[in-house]
Amino acid sequence: MKSLLCDGRRLRGSRTSFAAIFLLLAGMVAAIAQGTAFTYSGRLTQVGGPADGLYDLQFALLDAPLDGARQGPALTNPAVTLNGGRFQTLLDFGADVFAGAPRWLEIGVRTNGSMDPYTLLQPRQAITAAPYSIFAGRAATAAQAARLSDGGATLTALPADRLVGLIPPANLAGITSAQIAAATDAAYRAGVSNRVTVINVRDYGAVGDGMTDDTDAIANAWSQFMAVGGTLYFPPGTYLDSGTHTTENFVAGEPTNRDGRLILGLGSVIWVYTGHSRLLYLHNTTPDIDGFEFRCYTGATNCAYISNCQGKCAVRNCFFEGWDQTTLGTLVLDEADSVTLGNDYFDHCKVGLGLGFRCSNLHGDIETVRCGLGVAVGVLTDQFPTQGESRGIDLNLTALYCATSFACDSAAASVTLRGYFWNSSNAVVLGRLPGILTNNFVSSLTLDHCFFHVAPQYSSPVQIFTAMTSLDIRGCFFYSYPGAPALMKSQNVYGDAAGINYENSVVWNQTTPVPVFEDSSGRQINEGSPLQAQSLNRTLGIYNWTRQVGMGGSGYLLDVQDAGLNGPIARMGVPPQGNSALNGFGGGLVVSYDPALGTSAVGVTNADLVLRPPTAVTSATTSGSTGTVRWDADYLYICVGTNTWKRAPLSAW
Repeated sequence: MKSLLCDGRRLRGSRTSFAAIFLLLAGMVAAIAQGTAFTYSGRLTQVGGPADGLYDLQFALLDAPLDGARQGPALTNPAVTLNGGRFQTLLDFGADVFAGAPRWLEIGVRTNGSMDPYTLLQPRQAITAAPYSIFAGRAATAAQAARLSDGGATLTALPADRLVGLIPPANLAGITSAQIAAATDAAYRAGVSNRVTVINVRDYGAVGDGMTDDTDAIANAWSQFMAVGGTLYFPPGTYLDSGTHTTENFVAGEPTNRDGRLILGLGSVIWVYTGHSRLLYLHNTTPDIDGFEFRCYTGATNCAYISNCQGKCAVRNCFFEGWDQTTLGTLVLDEADSVTLGNDYFDHCKVGLGLGFRCSNLHGDIETVRCGLGVAVGVLTDQFPTQGESRGIDLNLTALYCATSFACDSAAASVTLRGYFWNSSNAVVLGRLPGILTNNFVSSLTLDHCFFHVAPQYSSPVQIFTAMTSLDIRGCFFYSYPGAPALMKSQNVYGDAAGINYENSVVWNQTTPVPVFEDSSGRQINEGSPLQAQSLNRTLGIYNWTRQVGMGGSGYLLDVQDAGLNGPIARMGVPPQGNSALNGFGGGLVVSYDPALGTSAVGVTNADLVLRPPTAVTSATTSGSTGTVRWDADYLYICVGTNTWKRAPLSAW
């Protein structure tokens, strides 16, 4: 008796040693009318190399990986030919053995004509899903479903006229409300036949070889797609198309806030537009788009224009390349509500994403590389030539090597941008769309945990052309090189008046303090200077500033701001560790009465109460409010009632 090896395991065997490697179910015919046999393929090796010649094979089906009960007959296939260890043979255990429970295949082998017992190969091979299609074939003829239970049968695409009779409550045990909701939705969709339709463009003559013009074939498939809906499917390939494909009407049976159709490429499809207009014009209703690489080198207007979309739709896993003449955007959204952009990529586009009028509740996750303008918020389109405000935008943006990464104009409001900006000549431009529009108006924008690469050869990463109400810069990291420009640059008097809140952000620079803000006259505010707290906190009224000069500093100020003054009306905080004062502020509380004097009216420093400057009261009826205290070198004055003063002399020490 020799020792056998199977996938590194030692087995019991006979005079000849075998090992089964990579035994694979090749397939079977599922329908009853086509029989119950299926083909089994595998590779058998004898210790020392692949087995060749004729061998007898024995197969048994069991219900457990060890021990267990045999299911169906044992099969013996004599004189199976092996060539280089590979073999293929037909197995038929009947129709009743694959009813849904797990099954394992036990295989025995011996040399053809040998009287030795079969060598059993271990472990048994778990049966994969293919043979269970025999049971699926039988299920197609079922006339009645007696019981539906949790984890049991699922009904899809069942015509409503086949749902007859009553299901006893006892037979509904274990079904959850979520399953009922899902079944209800499935039944609703089954009532509209297009929900189960898959339209393959190759069935309409598309070739997808990158040389054949597939325009007519795709147009024919698109017409059918518009007529019946479902999924328009592009198998892997490269499709050349010069047509423009449009949607105009909502899908029959669907509410107006949901289209329900899908244009599907699965990520291995290149759709090349060879025309000079646009590839997709999706108006009123928009199917989801998933898994395409859209290319163009012919000067098209844009790739896809989505307008008047008042329902949820998504553009996911799409790659846009070479759209170098798209003045308003390669992908343009106009009056589009609740659109989701997921894992989309724009490369070598004049403008990547363009948002026009009333694009609201948009969530996006995109990357722009080597674009003239990565994202433009507030473009003016033919449909809305004078209105471009978009509101409620939440965008994650990675931008590399773009002339301008992100620009916002036309009364955009409530825009939140998270991003990574590397080697961009202009990272964020507010109040202007370079090369497109200059309206000089943005309401509010938040830069939330962005990374900015700030280099001397580029402009300031944040450029301001508008007196926007609120620019919040929160938790951002500015990677600044020596000699780099200011982090924020106002380009005009409007930008000088912008309300800026700059907080909890870090500037990294190895050598010199970095200008945080530069106004249109060239005046700069360095990181950690008093002007930073005075000028960059006009939006909140109360401003919390963490001092960060380079990688150091730990002073904290809390300022109460008056937008009509040039400085805080009150300040309290602590100086940095190791310093006696923070820009002249020694800690405690300071209340200012006139910023022009450069001093405060009341200051509490350490344990001292300081009243300054000395101010005499000229008469007992001088104007004053009850409780006001003044002093000069001779007297201490207290206002005991409105316009009523008393004084006490100050004697020598």
